[in-house]
Amino acid sequence: MTTVEDIIRAIQERPEVREQVRRAILTDELLALPQRFAEFTSRFDDLTLIVQSNTEQIAALTSRFDDLTAIVQSNTEQIAILTARLNDLTARVDTLTARVDDLTVSMDALTARVDTLTARVDDLTVRVDALTARVDALTARVDDLTVRLDILTARVDVLTARVDDLTVRMDDLTAVVQKMAEIQAEHTRAIARLEDKVGILIGDRLERRIATILPPRLTQMLGLRRTRITYHPNLMPGSESEFISRVEDAADAGRITDDQEDRIKQTDLIVHSRRKLDGSGVWIAVEASGSIAQRDIARASESAAALRSVFDDDAIAVAIGYRIRDEDRARADSDDVIVLIEDEDAP
Repeated sequence: MTTVEDIIRAIQERPEVREQVRRAILTDELLALPQRFAEFTSRFDDLTLIVQSNTEQIAALTSRFDDLTAIVQSNTEQIAILTARLNDLTARVDTLTARVDDLTVSMDALTARVDTLTARVDDLTVRVDALTARVDALTARVDDLTVRLDILTARVDVLTARVDDLTVRMDDLTAVVQKMAEIQAEHTRAIARLEDKVGILIGDRLERRIATILPPRLTQMLGLRRTRITYHPNLMPGSESEFISRVEDAADAGRITDDQEDRIKQTDLIVHSRRKLDGSGVWIAVEASGSIAQRDIARASESAAALRSVFDDDAIAVAIGYRIRDEDRARADSDDVIVLIEDEDAP
């Protein structure tokens, strides 16, 4: 049973359900009221029979009293006997009257109890009527909700169909986007490979140019003399054997670490010169890149530090390229790395 209509139908059609509902709603005292009222009715009927019997007896006595009166009138001699019998009858009537008075008191008490029960039944009737009204209102609300639920169900069905259609379209779009992403990834890889190749070409071109333009430029800018390229593996293979030997000896002696040795060997260009002012030797570690970035600045600085440890001379870090961002230039200034910007269109 899930609705109020089902509950009402079950109460009307199934006595055992009606009995269970009655016991759930009514108190034990109210449930016992019909039986107690039946007992009262039975006792009242018995009392009625007794009163009727007494009435008949009184009527008979009255008849006999009339007969006695006639007899008294006709027979004076029997007056004393009749008087005695009348006195006895009077006593019996008094006793009967007292019993009737007691019965009247009992009836009054019973009547009061019946009035109380009647009031409680009336109150229960009012409560049942109120409950019925609330059930009717609830039924109306359930009916309204049922209608609204049907409307909502229809709307949900429409939305479900639209969502299903959108899902199919989204799956198609996802497939297209995935295909485009694959194409984009392939293009990105191709562009990266192209950029690497272009970077290599630009780097090679720049490294070849700096071998020519950098020594005189550094000489003039830093006040140097006798500036010579000491290490340029791409342009001077095999000519740096003495320089490399001294670097490896320093590593063997523990003056530099293996990482510092590798850093020196990976430097794009190393120049040795002397200061015009005091003739002291100075090493210049150069990193060349089309676009100077933090890694180029760090490499140049690390190479210069390693050269100082190998030769016990001063060393200068230089980063040369075609462009540099402001934040990278600030980093270079902070690390004491000289930045040289070349014209990319220069021959």
